[in-house]
Amino acid sequence: NVVMQIKEGTVQLVKCPDVACGEPLLPTDIKPLVKEEEFERYERMSLARVLDQMSDLEWCPRCHAAVIKEDEDAAVNLGRCAACDYCFCLICRAAWHHSEPCAATDDKTLEMLQRAIADIGTPQSKSESDR
Repeated sequence: NVVMQIKEGTVQLVKCPDVACGEPLLPTDIKPLVKEEEFERYERMSLARVLDQMSDLEWCPRCHAAVIKEDEDAAVNLGRCAACDYCFCLICRAAWHHSEPCAATDDKTLEMLQRAIADIGTPQSKSESDR
């Protein structure tokens, strides 16, 4: 059921209801089948899913805006948020350390931080699952 999959947040599973078909439905197919607010949720969740898969994208720890990692900045672990002008460390997500190495570069600390970030999820994904 399309509505149920949207409510559960499994938008990647929205497929043609014809068992013999099983092809993913296009947004233009879904829109007439659901209410406006359900379609808006579908669009938000689809976008968040695509953004989560982008390896050159981070989320600003201050304002939660999307931040594209620039090659020259990533080399020094610098994330620059265009929305709030916050500069942060791409490893520990604290204020950028400038020329100082990040204290989180030892393996145990880095692994702990990565697990904590994965548990939190992206702001869009988390806010969608709370609705």
